[in-house]
Amino acid sequence: MSSFTDGVGADKVYEMAEPATPVPRSHPLLRDRARLEKIKNNMHVQIQLVLHRRRVSDDVALLLPGGGSVTDVLQDALVALLRTDPANVRTTWEALGTAIARNKAKDALSKATRGRRKRGAEPGAPDEVTLVALDEDVDAVDTSLGSDPETAFVAAEQLRVLLRLARATLTERESQIFHAGFYRTKTDKELGEQLGISGQAAGQQRRRILKNLYEVARRDKSFPTLNVSDEGS
Repeated sequence: MSSFTDGVGADKVYEMAEPATPVPRSHPLLRDRARLEKIKNNMHVQIQLVLHRRRVSDDVALLLPGGGSVTDVLQDALVALLRTDPANVRTTWEALGTAIARNKAKDALSKATRGRRKRGAEPGAPDEVTLVALDEDVDAVDTSLGSDPETAFVAAEQLRVLLRLARATLTERESQIFHAGFYRTKTDKELGEQLGISGQAAGQQRRRILKNLYEVARRDKSFPTLNVSDEGS
């Protein structure tokens, strides 16, 4: 499976961090590039969900007002992660990366929407900005990753495994149905019209495909479960 952010490699992040607060070459994440890559990809998912309220396909580039992007926020978040002194870390690097990514995304969204007011707001009322919208469709892949960073990291990794398995195992028609729900690009009614079936039938097929994928995913060795690893290691 290709990286979500091939253009933001660990060496590039090291260079970006160097002018201000250098990142020591002995940093544990720079010594474990596979772990850093996994954390980076997960941070990308977290940022997507904050900025755009949904997952976004790799080939779709969405910009915030003012031109900011997921990649811009990810670079900022990665630099912050690698500038963190390991001696001060009281959780896992995965959980820390999740928390940093979400906070950086919220900051970027707040700046991008500053001054945008809710229609009909009273003079002097604060700007209203929705930072995170949760997926209320319990049958769809859950985009509500939870507030706990460790749990959110695992949930995002599970989504990435599902996406990989979908690409590897689904037929063209099944893939079309799955991705319409995964990326929330079409309602069941719209999908049904495209496929020549009812919206109810499209929803039933989507739920069946998702259920089958979860069954396969749970047998996949890379499908994670929540556990506690060494702090800051």
